[in-house]
Amino acid sequence: MRMCETAEKSKSRMTTRAEQTTMSTTSTGHGPRPRTGWPLPRVINIGLGTWLFVSAFIWPHLPVEQMNTAVVGALCVFIAVAGTVIPWARYLNGALAVWLFVSTWAIHVDRIATVLNNSLVAIAIFIVSRAAHGNPLLEALSRHREPPHAA
Repeated sequence: MRMCETAEKSKSRMTTRAEQTTMSTTSTGHGPRPRTGWPLPRVINIGLGTWLFVSAFIWPHLPVEQMNTAVVGALCVFIAVAGTVIPWARYLNGALAVWLFVSTWAIHVDRIATVLNNSLVAIAIFIVSRAAHGNPLLEALSRHREPPHAA
């Protein structure tokens, strides 16, 4: 009789631990998810920042355009990498995207390709910077959808 009680308590503790770790595992259930959130938005921002930096040198730009595009691209990559240890850094990428969009239209631009490229990349960076886990609205929605746990 005692073995059954011990086994039941052990099973109960395991269930409780499994319930506790459910929120910290990936959707596929393979290993813990980093506490700073889902890494895909940061990876996308690294790619967008790299493209922005490279695009500053692919076609002719005016010097001020080239500097703005290259610096914003480099900062985007730096901030996305910093976001792996500083969760709120993604908000800096959002602000950087706003700067890129406004400055693209404010600076005299030599080529329409630069305006289109920088504007589209700015919009993409802004959207991606808001898509990371840690968004209070997304967290509230995910908590709301969890099935109730048995007591």
